[in-house]
Amino acid sequence: MNLSQLKIWACAACLVVTSALSAQAQGNHFNTPGNILISDQYNNRLIEVNPTTHRIVWHFGNGSSLAGPHSVVGVNDARRVGWLTLVGVTVASGKLAGAQRGTLDLKIEDVMTSQDLKDTGLSGLTTPQRTALNIWLNRYTETVIKVAAGAKAEGPNPRTNGGSDCASAVESTIKGDFEGWEGETIFQLDNGQIWQQAEYDYTYSYQYRPDVTIYQTSGGCRMKVEDESETIGVKRIH
Repeated sequence: MNLSQLKIWACAACLVVTSALSAQAQGNHFNTPGNILISDQYNNRLIEVNPTTHRIVWHFGNGSSLAGPHSVVGVNDARRVGWLTLVGVTVASGKLAGAQRGTLDLKIEDVMTSQDLKDTGLSGLTTPQRTALNIWLNRYTETVIKVAAGAKAEGPNPRTNGGSDCASAVESTIKGDFEGWEGETIFQLDNGQIWQQAEYDYTYSYQYRPDVTIYQTSGGCRMKVEDESETIGVKRIH
């Protein structure tokens, strides 16, 4: 398999740990059992959704197409291991290429900013402690890359082929309670798709498992909820 197509559980975990700690400190219920972790690959971000309120309680990634301390690019899977968020991404990197040769030379400063190091307390590590952390980071990254090397290559992204998630109208039912929308509301459908509000608007209306139709317009996808007179712009995130 070509390295540029490897799906890895890489050191992106280090990128998101600071954001996770911040969310917990703010009382946003990060990593609450029952929440859903979504790899929003089309918008270069990870989000954690409360399935009861359909609200985003934590997110990582500023949507940038350039990888950095506060962004993630090509994310296609994510898993929680304790307080770490392990991120599967598609990468092509000289440093990661070195992993296959056993010459990986990552440093914690490569994946965290000085402010991240300060906020997490890592800036206070002694030189031996910093060296030990870098050794662990390299060993961990090499291990997950080798494990991922045997993973199946994922199928093509329909969006890269000019497709549209609502070119053919989507008809389904919202899972559980529907309470309108307010900014970034998440809509989980019975067909397995997950959509998110894509424009600012607010409306409140309670229904249980209403039918919805999502259809194409010149401005993108819009969702019509059963018995609602208003429609809302939406984008598919899963």
